[in-house]
Amino acid sequence: MRIHRSAMAAALIAAALGCASASSLASPPAAGAPAPARFVDPLTGHEVVRISREPGSVSLYFHQNSFTSQGDAMAVSTPSGIAEVRLADWSSRLIVRDPQARLLFVGRRTRTVYFSKAGPGQGSRIFAADFDTSRVRQVAQLARGEIGSINAGEILLLGVEAERSAPLQPGGEGSRPGEIAFGATGPDGKPLPYAEAKEVRLDRRLETRVPMRIFTLDLRTGAQRTVIASDDWLNHIQFSPTDPHLLMCCQEGPWHPGGREDRRSAQARLPA
Repeated sequence: MRIHRSAMAAALIAAALGCASASSLASPPAAGAPAPARFVDPLTGHEVVRISREPGSVSLYFHQNSFTSQGDAMAVSTPSGIAEVRLADWSSRLIVRDPQARLLFVGRRTRTVYFSKAGPGQGSRIFAADFDTSRVRQVAQLARGEIGSINAGEILLLGVEAERSAPLQPGGEGSRPGEIAFGATGPDGKPLPYAEAKEVRLDRRLETRVPMRIFTLDLRTGAQRTVIASDDWLNHIQFSPTDPHLLMCCQEGPWHPGGREDRRSAQARLPA
């Protein structure tokens, strides 16, 4: 199972707060034109600042931490590797120069960005890079599965493993980074609209009932421990940002199969 990442928005919207006058900023971009570095939205009066510099840059998904504990920087993926964005002036620089590095999350205790790279077979290697020095070190290796979170103490990684692959859209990638090109046909054989096709694909993935497990990996010993095992579709795994023993996951699925909501969340507490 691949942890989905949404495409990074081309701009960050923030209240101008007098930091720049409307006359000093560019006009909103025309449809299809590249976004200027900054402009004022005429409808809201908010200043819009473009924080990505390289086309194809991607942010983390909503439940994955992008920010340092000091709140001065965030990590983003770029086609060249992993970059740091300074929130004070929106400047950016590469921390990890490697197109194969897949950004995972930023630690909540140390100034560390964690990323993975494909390993032998279905495995992967997990690395940590220092925000300030860019020093990289390998911290773990997996034979199977993927890592999705780290606990508040940065001692335990949280991972998920599926018994077999069950892609949402076999062979389908969208036009934007991380986007899935959902496609399905209706009873009449005609292509369904995107939203309806997505519901079909989500339902089919859930009904495959692929056995899965959520596990922890101790960075001190390398030991793994299964926390949850289920044939539900386990997704959006995450540790609490403050409680190192509390974790959460999503039991994924379409929103309303048979007229009922089918996306549920579950929590688990590890022994102290």
